[in-house]
Amino acid sequence: MNKKIKELSKIFKSNLRISPVNVLSIYIVSSLFFLLLNWFFSKIQLFNNLSLKYNLTINSNQLFHPGSDLGYLENFQYHLEIWIAITAFLIFRRFKIRNTLFITFIYIFILLDDFYDIHTLFVNNFITFESFANIRVQDIYELVFWLFIVLLISIIFYFNYKKASKKGKRFIKINFLLISLLAFFGIIIDLLAYNIPIYSNYYYIKGFFTFFEEFGEAGTLSITLIWMFNILTKPKLMN
Repeated sequence: MNKKIKELSKIFKSNLRISPVNVLSIYIVSSLFFLLLNWFFSKIQLFNNLSLKYNLTINSNQLFHPGSDLGYLENFQYHLEIWIAITAFLIFRRFKIRNTLFITFIYIFILLDDFYDIHTLFVNNFITFESFANIRVQDIYELVFWLFIVLLISIIFYFNYKKASKKGKRFIKINFLLISLLAFFGIIIDLLAYNIPIYSNYYYIKGFFTFFEEFGEAGTLSITLIWMFNILTKPKLMN
């Protein structure tokens, strides 16, 4: 047991030849840790002011609905975000790519916002009325919030891109494109899903945009993880 733990700990050393089995072991351990952390917080009722999603209840028939909080698809996305953050850090450590560590923290922020609904907590502190011109005021505030976050992240990407090596620039550029695609599904499509039905009153239109948003996010995260996993386990891809 101690020998296996030592092998896993070596993954965080940049000079180790990382095998897919070792990386998958890290993914499994991180998933179990995430589940135990959720259970622990739910028992001690910590951070109640953040309106954590584990305090919600969900009917069993909603578990397969792509737009349900705490549904199977959303939980799958949580694990993808955890694994992407871990893999981005391992790539940074293994290949010693300067000015790319910030990418790990961006994916951690995405995970924390998804799970803790940070943007909703922020928006709820400013909402004074519910709708304006048939548009939810909450969505207007959320759009302002995300525009600020997008601007901040773009600035961080820009300055790190300028200082990075050739390998680092390629890694930063692709991550920027993938995060931009994720933002398109998570922000733009999400706003359309909530506001277009106000004018059309078509249930199927909202269902289409919800389906497009959720599977677009899951698909983008899956592509990101597969791409990073290949880089981590096949060093020649970074050359």
